[in-house]
Amino acid sequence: MRRIAAVWIVVVMSLGLAAQTPAPEAQPEGADEAKAALSREISAVGNLIETEKYDEALSRAEAALVRFKEDYDLCLYKVQALKGLRRFKDAARAAVKSSRRFPGEGIFLYEGGDCAYRLGNFEGAIKIWSRLFENPEWAGVAAIRAARAHLLRGKEEAAEDVFDRAIEESGAPSAHLLVSSLQAEYDSGDALSRLETLKKIDGKYAGDYEELAKLYRRVSGGRLFRLSSEGDPPFEVPLKEKSERRDIPSLVWGGGDVGTATLGSTAMVVVPVSLNGTKERWMLLDSGAQVILINPQVVEELGLEKISTAHYIGLGAKGAQESGWVLFDSMKIGPVTVSSAPALVIDEKATFWEKVVGIVPTSLFRDFAMQYDRRGGKLTLHPSGTSPESVMKEGTFRVESLWPGKRPYVATTLAGHPDCYFLVDTGAHTTFISAERAESVGITVNSARYATQRGEGLSGTFLSGVAENLTLDLGNARFEMPTVQVAEVGGGDQIECYGILGRLTLDKFEIFFDYHANVVAFRDYDK
Repeated sequence: MRRIAAVWIVVVMSLGLAAQTPAPEAQPEGADEAKAALSREISAVGNLIETEKYDEALSRAEAALVRFKEDYDLCLYKVQALKGLRRFKDAARAAVKSSRRFPGEGIFLYEGGDCAYRLGNFEGAIKIWSRLFENPEWAGVAAIRAARAHLLRGKEEAAEDVFDRAIEESGAPSAHLLVSSLQAEYDSGDALSRLETLKKIDGKYAGDYEELAKLYRRVSGGRLFRLSSEGDPPFEVPLKEKSERRDIPSLVWGGGDVGTATLGSTAMVVVPVSLNGTKERWMLLDSGAQVILINPQVVEELGLEKISTAHYIGLGAKGAQESGWVLFDSMKIGPVTVSSAPALVIDEKATFWEKVVGIVPTSLFRDFAMQYDRRGGKLTLHPSGTSPESVMKEGTFRVESLWPGKRPYVATTLAGHPDCYFLVDTGAHTTFISAERAESVGITVNSARYATQRGEGLSGTFLSGVAENLTLDLGNARFEMPTVQVAEVGGGDQIECYGILGRLTLDKFEIFFDYHANVVAFRDYDK
């Protein structure tokens, strides 16, 4: 319900003044009945929204608005019903129209920006949200959404500018704004200043902020992940394949016991990395990783100390796992050196560490355009902005992409449904459909025919089902999948994630990544 403004009533005790007070104006006949009818409609539509009966909510809201054209609640419920029906274009129009009717109510501009965002019109969303930057009630949340929209397309400097302006102009920035700003902040001085403020205004999490502050203090006024290189790009980094074997449950037809088989899977792609100037060691090159992960044995060998505690979460039933940050003075990968590079210490199963000593996220190379050529055994780093068609052979095609958390997500058509974004994950051995999104595109698990699958992730064992006979279109490439695993893969950061494209799919392609240009492109090796 709409906010009810406080009304100050002055009671005049003087009989003389009371006698001069004019009699209240007579209410139009039926005014009370109209108010009661409006209240009933608002309550009814609100209940329908709450129970996700969006069709009914929209019909009732539109009918009520014929009589009560200027009602704030009904206008807002209409926008929310349209969004619930995923009619984002209509919802955006209704929101912008209502923003003119209720110029002091920032919610309509906020909702209009959200609809543009959901339609993939990020520039339009940022433009709408920027109109709220002068609104004290909405400036902070609008800045967060606008900055994140910049980050989705690799525009880090633009995001940093939005955050800096919002923090400066607010005077007393919220904890939400300060925490969000750390996504785009690598300067240790600015980060420490914000963390100190957070410890004061958000005491419940003061311990967590202090743990992160310990990491920034080690950088001594510099920036995390500083890149330097020998000469000018393009550079070549050698890649090597290492076989991987995994324990997986056997597929069972119908009911019965589930056996476990050890099978070879697609090969891991690794790069040689020199840590703090020591001999090169093999690390998995992983476009799906958000941070550097390192073997505890290597931490011990190099005499590194854990600077602060941290938590990580990945696939698996254990949930968040406690770990710790270490800081590498340098990581040299081919001709590129990354200085002041934090890494999480991960106690993975022994078989994984037999092949590699850690995981390198491709986001370390985000200032370059990356040409990932698995079959050619090389990663070529070009200047950002390089056209993929100019460096890969004929047949190169681009796919719509977004980069939440600096990881590449690409638009696919899944089971006939367009704009289903998948994480491009060179570290995952196979492709997964998101259990959280499967039903929305009509995908069901055939539990009668296939037993539950069991796998190992960073957070322990995870279970998955099997769906049959699916098609997935990636640009001009179509995959007919007789079976595919369906598992809880997480919701994605700021976007709806429909699954993970692992090596079983990706190994068919040479791949081109350019974070700052918001480009992902593929070339089929066999065409």
